[in-house]
Amino acid sequence: MVFIGLWVFVIRTGVFDIFTMSMRKVFKGKSTLEDDEMRLPSETMAFSSSPLLIIGGTTLLIMGICLLIYMM
Repeated sequence: MVFIGLWVFVIRTGVFDIFTMSMRKVFKGKSTLEDDEMRLPSETMAFSSSPLLIIGGTTLLIMGICLLIYMM
C-alpha cells in the first residue's frame, strides 16, 4: 500500500508532466493526436494518495510493533 500510495503521490505532483511535454515536442511529427486531446499524467489520477499512505503507514506501524513483541 505504501508503494502504491507513493507512486500515486509522485504522479499527482506533476513530476512526469515535464517529461511528457518534452517527449511530445520531440515526437511531434510522428504523433497523430493533437496536444489538446492528450491529458497530462497528473490529470489522469482522479483520486488522492493520502488514504493509501495512511493505511500503508498504519500497517507498517502495526507490523513493527508485532515484530518487537515477537522478539521479546
